[in-house]
Amino acid sequence: MAKNYTVWGIDIGNTSLKALRCRRGAEPGTVEALSFDFIEHSKILTQAGADPMELITESLTTFLSRNSVKKDRVAVTVTGQNTISRFLKLPPFDKKKLKDIIRYEAKQWLPFALEDVVWDYQPLAGGSMQGNTMVDTEVGMFAIKREHTAKILAPFDKAGIPVDCIQSSPVTLYNFTAFDQMNFEELTANYDPKNPSEYTIILCPGTDSTDVVITNGIKIWVRNFNVGGNNFTKALTRGLKLTFSNAEHIKREAATSQDPKAVFQAMRPVFNEFLTEVNRSVEFYSSLDRRARYSRMILLGNPGKLPGLREFLRQNLGYEIVRLTKFNKLVGDDVITAPAFVDNLGTFAGSYGLALQLLNESVISTNLIPMDVVKDRLINSKRPWLLAGAAALMLGLVVQYSGASTAFNSINDTTMKSAESAADAVTKKSGDLKSRKDTAVSEYEKFNTIGSTLTSNVEGRIIWLEVLKAINASLPRRENETSTTKLEEQQRIYVSSIEFQDVTELKEWWEAAIKSPGAYVPDPEEWAIIAREKEGEASNTASEDSGTSASGASSDGSASGEILSDTDLLRLNEIPAPEGPGKIVQLTLYHYHNPMDASSLEIGAEYVRRTLCRNLKFGAIPLPVSLDTQLKAASVGQTEMVEVSFREMGISHPVVLDYTKPLQQTIIDPAALQKLIIDQTLKMQTTTNKGTRGGAAGRMGGVGSMGMMGGDSMGMVDMMDTPGMSTMIPGMTGLGMGGGNPISMLGGMPGTGGGGSSRGGLSAGGAGQGLDQQMAGIPDDQKLKIARFDCVVQFVWVPTPPSVREKKREELRLAQEAEAQAKAAETADTASAEEETETVTPDTGGPSGVPDGTSVDNNNTEPDAVSPAPETPTAF
Repeated sequence: MAKNYTVWGIDIGNTSLKALRCRRGAEPGTVEALSFDFIEHSKILTQAGADPMELITESLTTFLSRNSVKKDRVAVTVTGQNTISRFLKLPPFDKKKLKDIIRYEAKQWLPFALEDVVWDYQPLAGGSMQGNTMVDTEVGMFAIKREHTAKILAPFDKAGIPVDCIQSSPVTLYNFTAFDQMNFEELTANYDPKNPSEYTIILCPGTDSTDVVITNGIKIWVRNFNVGGNNFTKALTRGLKLTFSNAEHIKREAATSQDPKAVFQAMRPVFNEFLTEVNRSVEFYSSLDRRARYSRMILLGNPGKLPGLREFLRQNLGYEIVRLTKFNKLVGDDVITAPAFVDNLGTFAGSYGLALQLLNESVISTNLIPMDVVKDRLINSKRPWLLAGAAALMLGLVVQYSGASTAFNSINDTTMKSAESAADAVTKKSGDLKSRKDTAVSEYEKFNTIGSTLTSNVEGRIIWLEVLKAINASLPRRENETSTTKLEEQQRIYVSSIEFQDVTELKEWWEAAIKSPGAYVPDPEEWAIIAREKEGEASNTASEDSGTSASGASSDGSASGEILSDTDLLRLNEIPAPEGPGKIVQLTLYHYHNPMDASSLEIGAEYVRRTLCRNLKFGAIPLPVSLDTQLKAASVGQTEMVEVSFREMGISHPVVLDYTKPLQQTIIDPAALQKLIIDQTLKMQTTTNKGTRGGAAGRMGGVGSMGMMGGDSMGMVDMMDTPGMSTMIPGMTGLGMGGGNPISMLGGMPGTGGGGSSRGGLSAGGAGQGLDQQMAGIPDDQKLKIARFDCVVQFVWVPTPPSVREKKREELRLAQEAEAQAKAAETADTASAEEETETVTPDTGGPSGVPDGTSVDNNNTEPDAVSPAPETPTAF
């Protein structure tokens, strides 16, 4: 059972201190009063010449001389004059956003900066929850200036009374009324927003102002106006020409004065002013809530005991004026029957409301005490425990030190010292050796880094030559092709330019590229690989029958057409996309392989896909091994070459872009051009001493070294309309790619070095210029009409140096060997288990362990047939 703690509610007004000590009653819904105190200040706090701080401290000293607050929680009030209250009706909102909404509203509402005030808020009864959404919610917001809280707490701190709660006096009156004068739980259960219960008006006149609370138990509205008991005293002072103290005495004893009529006449203007302010308050709230109906008024405080005030209000307002004679739910005969408590019953409503809040029996539980005060008080309460813990820790350390010192002194003799010296010497030597080792390792790593950097630079140059060789090897070629072969029948593709672009994410490029119709047409091998990976042997067998692929392409590698079927368009997503950073290589190319009588598989973009793109997917070329392997091979007089697939080199995913149908063009007949070149060559031989040849790289090179672009090369046709190689790849100028024999159609790329022309090797000063003039003069009957197809091919290249390729191959080899060993071990275990089974023959009733009625063919010694192992899926 929870501990029933006790609390103090202390209400300090301008004339007196009212305190009530309570705890929860034995019966549910009741509060037990344990003690009370009523102390009048020696002067009114607002009286001229009075020091409020000194007067409150004096009253608190008197209070402590009569009562004890040790181990009790304490709450105090602050007058409605010094607090700001607001009741805000909010639209439906998410419960999680309540704090942010209120903070925003507080910034708009408060006339001070948030750091200069202490404020709190609480949602009031009457709203509802729909999921996480709060509907019809009204929030009460209360604030007080931070400097005023310091003034309130100062006398309590001086008197040594810890304050746990500061509450606005109108709120304490509402908490008192909702608990003691109304059945709040019943009102909440039966609440109907469209037909609210009748309202009660609570008036609590103070010395200088009056608190007004209008509530029906659920809704609440508060106001404070500046008419109080001092106004009546001052009216008597002016009307009857009395001193302030005499007038205060006559006000309290008005009914028994010598001339009551004169007293009432003197106070009548204040009565009227008081009535006017009450009417204004009621009318204002009626304008806020049109359904509000008022049934009664409760008059609290000592000024409410003025003779004639209740009757005056009843006649002019028409409400029942309730005079409290007891508190309905407060028990404790020692208190509630005490004459001083009964005489001042109306003044204890605020103290009662404070006690209810500390006992968690109040409706509104906001607290205006600064959080820094709460933190400081919490720290101070924990300080004794911290000191005790620190003392215990110090004691433990002292005990531990004493024990360790005793143990150390017991073995600290000459023998131990010599052993320790020897151990220190060994440790020192070990440290020295370790330091020398670290220095050697550091030196090795430094030189190893230099070597790796030099090696990587060499491989960085090699991979560019490798990719150019791969592109050249991917271009179509025919060994038996001659110069008499028709141009449209020659197996050639001409490359105009090669460009490289770094890409941070290859997958984004791939997803954009395949959106272009016909950009990527998968080959049958690709579908077969994917099918084997997904379905195993069944798909593998299906992919190899009768040479038909899943995409409708024939097994010889030709595609079914430029436009994919809807099924294949969906299946493009099954092609693994490239990922990570890499390079996109772009080839700008064209070809004349567009015979008029050829099928669609032989011309245009399909010819590029069937030749160049297919080779880029599945091609392989012989390449030198890594530098380390080459050095090892050179030491024994060998040269290492290895067959490397384009996939290992990082080449994949070729796409065909930016193309249209083949366009008819007129070009020079190669035979006429050949004759023209022969004649020009003969002239050059006879004028050797007259002209100056171009640079070495501009001379006509032989078939071979890097002169390989465009069929075996670009050859004669390239000289008609193709720019030099020097414009294709940045940084490649000066490589001197051979232009080939100009007499042959198997020439190479145009030369790029020296100072000569970029046309296929004919780079002799003035002679080259004469050739251009003669080419322009060739007659029309020596020109051909032929269809030319232009397009762009892009593919992925993730540069993979030879050393990296070798490392991957070695890892794959080791993995395969481990797998083979595991399978062999599994086979051996299986065979051993079968032998053990055959050795122990069960007795089944027949001879030699054979069941009765079973014949045995001893001549059949052929082993059972073993199914071949499924083909290992090829990684795509």
